[in-house]
Amino acid sequence: MAGDERARAVAELLASAAELIHNSGYTEDVTPAQWAALRYFSTANPTAADLMSYAHHHGTTKGTASRTVTRLEDKGLLERRRVAGDLRRRLITITPAGRRLLKRDPVVSLAGTLSDMADRELEVLAVALMRVLQHHFEGGLADNTGGYARAASTASSSSRRENGLYSEADTPSD
Repeated sequence: MAGDERARAVAELLASAAELIHNSGYTEDVTPAQWAALRYFSTANPTAADLMSYAHHHGTTKGTASRTVTRLEDKGLLERRRVAGDLRRRLITITPAGRRLLKRDPVVSLAGTLSDMADRELEVLAVALMRVLQHHFEGGLADNTGGYARAASTASSSSRRENGLYSEADTPSD
């Protein structure tokens, strides 16, 4: 029973942290979903810098993705350009104003907090969070994760290993 109580206490801490992190995304007149879109398009290669790729990556509908992108376009943070030779596809790029805004992304502040942690603490946290996300994704709760669980569960273990998220003892086989 003590293990169940500890698990419940950790679950409540995780829920509180998630809520605080989510709420910190309502800043600079940008919502958490819009921050996620800015992050995505700031790093997307040209073959994935379109509406459907973004919607798929974030586990959302084309309509929801379109509304997010349109709002960011209206704010001058993203722009759509026609692709030569393809009348239907539009490349979505981040504007200089969008890049400047990303310097104030709430995730930057969170990364600063995490950078104060010891490497082993970060490793343990990363592995634990990946397990939580993967469990929720596999349990059919992907619709509540904004696609992040899908990204977490499908990320190759080799890329996690390259980013230092596994120690040699914890490294699963690919």
